[in-house]
Amino acid sequence: FKGYLEDEHNRGIWPKQGWFNTGDLGRCDAEGYFWLTGRSKDLIIRGGHNIDPATIEEPLYRFDGIKVAAAVGRPDPYAGEVPVAYVQPQEGTTLDPQVILEYLKAEIGERAAIPKAVFIVEDMPLTPVGKIFKPALRWNAVKRVYQAELQALGEMAESVEVEVGEDKVHGVLATIKIKASAAFEMQKIVDKVRDILASYTVKYRVLFQ
Repeated sequence: FKGYLEDEHNRGIWPKQGWFNTGDLGRCDAEGYFWLTGRSKDLIIRGGHNIDPATIEEPLYRFDGIKVAAAVGRPDPYAGEVPVAYVQPQEGTTLDPQVILEYLKAEIGERAAIPKAVFIVEDMPLTPVGKIFKPALRWNAVKRVYQAELQALGEMAESVEVEVGEDKVHGVLATIKIKASAAFEMQKIVDKVRDILASYTVKYRVLFQ
């Protein structure tokens, strides 16, 4: 394997000549066998704590009424990111996020791994081969945070819409679409957005409608 066709996919994956970092996590047992346990990109890093999503997902799959579950990191101004969970209910089932959170508090031994929120989704995003497409969940988590934070614009904006997706340069990019109030200059609004989101690491751009 000599690398990907597009250069941006080759960045940071060749630790040294002839060695390719696949991004897989694993362990070696006492008999010398290697076991794949997950993906490094899926790790949730909360204030220096490496959290394996399986710590959250396994008890979720034991919860009655949950069909599909996934845990991802949500941007946080203090811890860098915190875990949140997305669950898809089984047909004909109604789930209560707060009940699920209380259940997880009792099931998860590692305090840092307890999700800050549980979101109920009608359909879980999937890859063409049927696996959960976690990047879409991470983008949704960013959108929820930025959308909530930007309510602080108040009367400066008539409306604010946040879209998040993949970006070749930044990895993830949030596009903030603002319908500005006529009483405020655009630059002042941009400055206010910068102040609001200063503690977050996900890159963004501002577009005025």
